[in-house]
Amino acid sequence: MSVKIPVGADANQAVQEINKVAQALDAAADAADRFNKTDLDKPAVKHVLSDLEKLNQNWHKLLSSTVGKPLASRIGSSGQDVAAPFHEIDFRQLYIDPKQAAAARSHVLSMIGQGTSYLPQTPAPLPAGATCLGSI
Repeated sequence: MSVKIPVGADANQAVQEINKVAQALDAAADAADRFNKTDLDKPAVKHVLSDLEKLNQNWHKLLSSTVGKPLASRIGSSGQDVAAPFHEIDFRQLYIDPKQAAAARSHVLSMIGQGTSYLPQTPAPLPAGATCLGSI
């Protein structure tokens, strides 16, 4: 969140903007309090955390594989951190065409989702004409 107070703003405008920031900080603190009350030892929560861990393990294995190296290169060229977890990668920065970005993300997700309970067990087929992730 940013604070934008025009140079010619009067004191009331400045106070209003500062109050907006204070409200946003209060809302974030409330959300953190609610999260801190979450029981992470529940079986369902442990299962989700296990699946997320497996997704990220598969993601890093993919990037270091022969198939994933073009994708890793593309991520690095876009200025994103290749070591980042899958959910932090913005595929829209990797491809000019939003449809290509969505197709690549979906394909990668189906590949790294193998062995988790929330994603397909077999990879989605590559789009027509694609030979590897680098050509999507």
